[in-house]
Amino acid sequence: MADNKKTIVVSIVAVVLFIAMITAVSYAFYTSQTKTKSEDVGISNITATVETTLNEDNVINIENMIPGDSFTKTFSITNNKGPDLYYYISVLDLENNFINKDDITYVLTENDKEIGKGTFPKTQDNANLSTNKITLPSGQTSTYKVTITYQNTDKDQKDDMNKTISGKIFIKGIS
Repeated sequence: MADNKKTIVVSIVAVVLFIAMITAVSYAFYTSQTKTKSEDVGISNITATVETTLNEDNVINIENMIPGDSFTKTFSITNNKGPDLYYYISVLDLENNFINKDDITYVLTENDKEIGKGTFPKTQDNANLSTNKITLPSGQTSTYKVTITYQNTDKDQKDDMNKTISGKIFIKGIS
C-alpha cells in the first residue's frame, strides 16, 4: 500500500510539472509575439528598439475641407539600437468617404525629400503612402511629413461637402 501511495504522489508531481512546463512555454511564445507587434503605437512587425513621436498623434481626422485646403501631419522615427529597419508608411483603419476620391492627393517627405506622392488611398487594401520601402539605419532618426490636399478642380465638387477622411499613420515593418 505504501508503494501505491508513492506511485500516486510521483504521478501527481509529474502531471503538475508537465502542466507548469506547458504553461511556461505557452507564455514565452505569447510574450515573444506581443513584443514584435505594437499596433497600438502605430508600429507593426519591427523587432528593433524604436522611438516615435507619432504615438499619441498618429490620427488623421479631416472634416469640412473645402477645395484648396491642406492638412499636414509631422512625425519622426528613431532606431535606437538593433539592425536596420525596413518599413512602409501606411494608413490603418482608413475611411475615405469622398465621392470624388481622385481630388484628394498627398505628398510624403522624409527629411524634406519627397518619397511618396499621388492620390490619397481610397481603400484599406492599398494604403501605403511611401512608394518604396524605407530603410532606417541603427542610431538614426528620420522626420516625415504627410500633406493631404483637397484639390480645387473645375468640376462640380458639391457632392463632397461634409465628407471625411480618417485613419492612423502606421509604420508597417517588413523583413
